Amino acid sequence: MAASLMVAMATAALNLCAPFHDEAKDRYGYLQCDGSPGLPAQYRVADDFTAGGIAAVLDATGWYYIDRQGRFLLRPMIYDNGPDYFVEGLSRFIQDGKTGFFDEAGQVVIPATYDFAYPFKDGVAEVGQRCTTTRQHEHSIVSCQAWSTIKHPATPATSR
Repeated sequence: MAASLMVAMATAALNLCAPFHDEAKDRYGYLQCDGSPGLPAQYRVADDFTAGGIAAVLDATGWYYIDRQGRFLLRPMIYDNGPDYFVEGLSRFIQDGKTGFFDEAGQVVIPATYDFAYPFKDGVAEVGQRCTTTRQHEHSIVSCQAWSTIKHPATPATSR
């Protein structure tokens, strides 16, 4: 119990800023903003932090986002061999097999309730339910029985 309390206190005190590469381990970790060690070299890939304070990392369990304290936030949708891109300020994530959207601060903006979702374009995203995925070579084809559209949460309401 005392050891876990010390780990929790140490994690809360972190202020991670920049990834570093340990050539001997061929792994990445993070330095704190003052240049002191933060997280040890444990990741296969460690991205820079976004302006909102989150970073994508890859380890043996797959891709996920951490905050500046090193805490797990969520698992992104994988697109083009890495975490999904931010489009119109949002990116897709997967939770319990469903897709949702989060912002560059790691905040869930649209909960994961869809079987599949395309990125937003011009304030609208197509979302699907009752979907199946078929693998074709290195790509996947998604087919859904029901499609609908959702508006970007930042889209202003229209007046009559």
